[in-house]
Amino acid sequence: MFALSVPVDPAHVSHHFGEALTVLEHAGKAEVNVGGRGFRMKKSFFEDL
Repeated sequence: MFALSVPVDPAHVSHHFGEALTVLEHAGKAEVNVGGRGFRMKKSFFEDL
């Protein structure tokens, strides 16, 4: 059996991005590391969050 853990609070998600949030504000996109994996994120993701 597998269990999926999903954050309920958007702030829980955004705190994982650290300095990338500043880069996103200025550049509109940034590479972030979550759980040891790199992801390309756009500013719109955080606006929607």
